Amino acid sequence: MLLSSNQKDKLLLLLFLVLYTLFFVLLCAAMKYLFPFLAGMLTALLLQPLVRFMTVHLRLKRGAASFIGTLAAFFLVFGLLFWICCGLVSEIKSLIDWISQWDWKPVERLLDRINIYIGTIDAHYLEENKEQLLSMAGNSIVLLTKLLSGLVSFLTSIPAVFTMVLVMIASTYFFTKDLERIKAWLISHFTRSTATRISKAATQGVSVMGKCLSSYLLLYLVTFIESLILFLLLKTPYPLVLSLLAGIADLIPILGPGAVYFPLAVSQWIQGKPTTTLALAIAWLVITIIRQILEPKLVSSSVEIHPLCMLAALYFALAAGNFLVLLYFTLMFILYQILKKVELLPPLFSK
Repeated sequence: MLLSSNQKDKLLLLLFLVLYTLFFVLLCAAMKYLFPFLAGMLTALLLQPLVRFMTVHLRLKRGAASFIGTLAAFFLVFGLLFWICCGLVSEIKSLIDWISQWDWKPVERLLDRINIYIGTIDAHYLEENKEQLLSMAGNSIVLLTKLLSGLVSFLTSIPAVFTMVLVMIASTYFFTKDLERIKAWLISHFTRSTATRISKAATQGVSVMGKCLSSYLLLYLVTFIESLILFLLLKTPYPLVLSLLAGIADLIPILGPGAVYFPLAVSQWIQGKPTTTLALAIAWLVITIIRQILEPKLVSSSVEIHPLCMLAALYFALAAGNFLVLLYFTLMFILYQILKKVELLPPLFSK
């Protein structure tokens, strides 16, 4: 039975959705094994202009250029991380000294009120709700156990992390050195027209992913600037460090900059500064609203996706409480746009 053009398009879109979902699930399941190699391959792609410059203008062999480029890239990355960590250690030490100078009398008064309240609790109420209270205590113990287990797991995984970094460096070097051969080997399995389409799709993909990444970096920069202005106006200690932490915390789903704003608001309330506490709470709400408005528009405009699609992806991620949901839909929209532009997939709506 012959299929009509419309039926073929629908079947092709369905096949794309199934294959993409299967690939995404398998990739997430195998990420802990594939991460150093994927990171190495992406780094190798970024190093290609530098390697070409050294091979063409400096007359270096590709192996030597790849080795120098790999060392330069990782020295730069680890140097920046070391510099940031040293700065954070110094600032955290100063922050601890600042916290140690707080006036803890409001906390003492709060604890006294809690003690008075506990003394007024009816013993009959405790007896009736004993099971619920024991359950809450048990959940707290389970949570504490999980936190301690996570800490022990992290400490025992330091050798594994070190090994992963070594594998990442080695894979970056070999991918950088043999990338042209790998590309030629892959292209040799396709016809000339298919190879041309794949090359166009790869070029388009790099462009779209670059735009998407720059959009998210712009969002984090906006959060950083908004936080810096607010902390300077409120004369909060260490405004630069706290703004940087708020920008980084913007990566956290749901909570976002609240990971910085909430503890800071609590500390200001303890010190008897209700106005500053209220200002921080309102600012957190405003920044969150601005982020929810800007994110669909920026990302959708950079990758030519309808804002409603990005809004839906963001809502699904918030409803599920899982960042992978947002990543799944965002990558699916981006990949569809790439394949549609190189005419490997049909448009959803006819012109």
